[in-house]
Amino acid sequence: MKAAAYFGTRNVYDAMIPAVRSLIAHSDVEKIYLFIEDDTFPHELPEICETRNISGQTVFRKTGPNYASKWTYMSMMRTALPFLLPELDRILYLDIDTIVNMDIADIWEVPLDGQYFAAVREPAKSRPGFTYINAGVMLMNLDKLRDGKAEEIIDLLNRRFYPCKEQDLFSELCQGQFVLLPGDYNVSDFTDQPRQMKIIHYAAKPLAEWYRNELVQRYVP
Repeated sequence: MKAAAYFGTRNVYDAMIPAVRSLIAHSDVEKIYLFIEDDTFPHELPEICETRNISGQTVFRKTGPNYASKWTYMSMMRTALPFLLPELDRILYLDIDTIVNMDIADIWEVPLDGQYFAAVREPAKSRPGFTYINAGVMLMNLDKLRDGKAEEIIDLLNRRFYPCKEQDLFSELCQGQFVLLPGDYNVSDFTDQPRQMKIIHYAAKPLAEWYRNELVQRYVP
């Protein structure tokens, strides 16, 4: 199944709508999972969307070193997708500050045999022999991550501080075992230069500024 996932706390529910609608408009996605903090979502959603309340999650301790920061626990929860969706072998994860701007139907066909995920490189943090990725858009091999890697990442996030949380660990612990996507699939100030602007990622920009953007407004009901 061609499935995608978003995570969002209550303060970003409005922003999730254009993100989801843009994905539906420019892909052949069959199912979208929205992991949220309530039993019901306060906005109307397309039929292919399913919401799941994970406010009672016990994956990450509230007293843990990475729990309270400008990135909420919801971003770290992407590491738990292999266990939140045990029935799926792969999924497309997207941050809520992304807009799919062109057709990406081909992304689900990216081969992941033996690889943990596919993502776009951040050149400023990469160096010879080490490739650092941006985790805002990831095609995740959930089946491969169940080999113990997801549990290893979760354990470390509960014990040690990492400046960019799970993104640091996806880069470090999966080094040499992920596929690099062209910059087209995660266009931001941090990632590889694109040839086409397939997925635009408004990383590091204030949420209000992002939500007012003309491109985003195309997908606001």
